[in-house]
Amino acid sequence: MARILIIDDEEPIRFSLRGILEDEGYEVLEAATAEEGLEVADAERPDLVFLDIWLPGMDGLTAQARLKGNHPDLPVVMISGHGTIETAVSAIQQGAYDFIEKPLSLEKVVIVAARALEAGSLRRENQVLRTVLPEQDELIGQSPVMLKFQELLARVAPTDVWVLLTGENGVVLTAVNAWGYTLEQSYETERFPTEGDGLRLTIDSCIQHYLENALSYAVQEHHVAARAVGIVMDVNTGAVLAMSTTPSYDPNEPRVIADTAARNTVEALTGDARKTTLQLAQQTQWRNKAVSDLYEPGSVFKLITCAAALDAGAITKHSSFYCGESISVAGTRFHCANHKRHGAQSVTQALENSCNQSFIQIGARLGKEAFCDYFAAFGLREPTGVDLPAEPKKSLYYTADRMGPVELASCAFGQSSKISYMEMAAAVCAVVNGGRLMQPYLVSDILNPDGSILQHTEPVCRRQVIKPETSETMREMMEAVVLYGGGRNARIQGYRVGGKSGTSQKLDSADEKARIASFVAVAPIDDPQFLCLVCLDEPHSWTTSGGALSGPVCAEVLQKALPYLGIEPTEMVEK
Repeated sequence: MARILIIDDEEPIRFSLRGILEDEGYEVLEAATAEEGLEVADAERPDLVFLDIWLPGMDGLTAQARLKGNHPDLPVVMISGHGTIETAVSAIQQGAYDFIEKPLSLEKVVIVAARALEAGSLRRENQVLRTVLPEQDELIGQSPVMLKFQELLARVAPTDVWVLLTGENGVVLTAVNAWGYTLEQSYETERFPTEGDGLRLTIDSCIQHYLENALSYAVQEHHVAARAVGIVMDVNTGAVLAMSTTPSYDPNEPRVIADTAARNTVEALTGDARKTTLQLAQQTQWRNKAVSDLYEPGSVFKLITCAAALDAGAITKHSSFYCGESISVAGTRFHCANHKRHGAQSVTQALENSCNQSFIQIGARLGKEAFCDYFAAFGLREPTGVDLPAEPKKSLYYTADRMGPVELASCAFGQSSKISYMEMAAAVCAVVNGGRLMQPYLVSDILNPDGSILQHTEPVCRRQVIKPETSETMREMMEAVVLYGGGRNARIQGYRVGGKSGTSQKLDSADEKARIASFVAVAPIDDPQFLCLVCLDEPHSWTTSGGALSGPVCAEVLQKALPYLGIEPTEMVEK
């Protein structure tokens, strides 16, 4: 297995490259600085290096020269988000194998990596052959002309006679690019353009518009610092009807920073600090958080814990729990949000109140082995398989052998694990659709140039996770959350809605007060059709409550989408 070292100070870039390269079967090493990268290269002896030009401290060109001196046969591919032809030429002249620009193309990364590794292998093989094989002056060639020439040479070699060899030199004609690399096609080859296949997506332009507008307003109103994510999905098929990471950017001008605050920050800087900040801002806005990022789901995850406990028979809908001042688990005390004391309550009431203490008790009744089994069954330990690149290969979670009582307690109410937004959306779909875990997808059809269907995507059910009767009970409880609990802001006049709020602490953030405000809504909850998941990452508003901030966004999107999709109101609409 080839080993590839990535030297880049931007964690999202390293994450993306790691995912691309590991999917191709390579072992990946990482370093955030040139100095660290040189140490890793000396210690681990990688077969290929991807090296960013703009690095804090020692820059990439200097590091490249050091690598060339220490490891002459090690191929290096330079990467940069704001490179120029001069920079590329300089890198190639110093011995870099290739130069690629950000945003990184999946196909280009894979192709360049394969070619660079092959070139490095050939170079090392040649070095070995030079040391093993004796030097020989031997004529090769078995054509009639060469055989006649060898015969003549054998006759005149013992003599002092001068021999004039006449004829035309053999010539190999190739075409090279500006960097001196041989092109695969000779320059005489003429390739005429051909019309490619078309794509028909599951994305609905109207619903996408509803989602983007609602998210944009929420980001501005609540001063969301780390962008917002929204997903609208067909709960029965897994088709993604809308998906947005906001603020976004103009694909026609991808290097222009769309977020005003980020742009102002960049423009206030100079020199290397400006370059570094600009690169970070560009990589941030190019990243599709809905697919590529992991997050703490918070209390939305209580839907999973509750469904698992009901399905396993650890609790029933009539089970009761008590919430006092706090609950002690293996010496660690847990409180409900804002130190609320909910007292005695049913399972439904615990979900309505989003009671942490009650869900700690539910998790304990379920047990760590069953909890981890259902966690996996809901697809939260593996990629969803959505037909988009850069999906994380795995989430962050505790296995049963590493999970103690405290870890089980925190995981039960949605902390201490990190999953993707797409995983969360797909899991909640399984909670309400009868228990079927559907694979999310965005490509509906691949079309021939004449418009005929070349390939049609059929919905894929990955597995049956919970029993249909468990799903029915969960739908009833989720509707109660919207009617009587923390989901009141997600009500839609004329429609029955179920949902759950979440306010999760970002455990890996330097800011202890950093929160993700989230809400998931399903409508109509009595006959589930559509899910809307909204997450506001680090809002700075009068509250960080997911029910207060994200619930209204879900309601706005679904209120417009349901009649557009032909779903008629089932309840009396007040005038």
